[in-house]
Amino acid sequence: MKVLCNNTLCNYCVRDSESCWFTYITTFITGLGKVKDSREFYITTDGDVRNGVLDNLKAKADLQLSGQTPKSTLLPFICKIDKKEEADNPKMWVKAVPSLPYNEMLRQKIEKQYEDMKNDDRLYMNFFHKRMNFPLDDICKEIATLDERRATDKEYRNAFYKTMD
Repeated sequence: MKVLCNNTLCNYCVRDSESCWFTYITTFITGLGKVKDSREFYITTDGDVRNGVLDNLKAKADLQLSGQTPKSTLLPFICKIDKKEEADNPKMWVKAVPSLPYNEMLRQKIEKQYEDMKNDDRLYMNFFHKRMNFPLDDICKEIATLDERRATDKEYRNAFYKTMD
């Protein structure tokens, strides 16, 4: 994780690779509470960590964009493809990588990664997570989809303690 903080002059904190650094993030956030007009910037890709810090932040962004949190100061700017099929159309890549028309080297690199990922499952997952910001369930490692895992997120503590009585 890269962290750039300047709480005395510009009052900002820029954090990179948000997906899996909760302990470190909370340390930096609490420090900004002591600085007038502080700002936080999140610069990250979706990565391969699900149900983590970034997914919680994306849920907050969804609430903000749907108008359910009118007092939120979050300004989501999320660049990603909308459908998996869009990854097969290089003209759609600009949705996930807005600088692509202005960076020929990056475009060539992504084109090569696209070709490479067709024959390697690990590169396939990485391409969607890191380049297209479109998380997929990793069928190589997982035995249940993300939706199936979320469906199991039930309150069990009270049921457990009732059986002990």
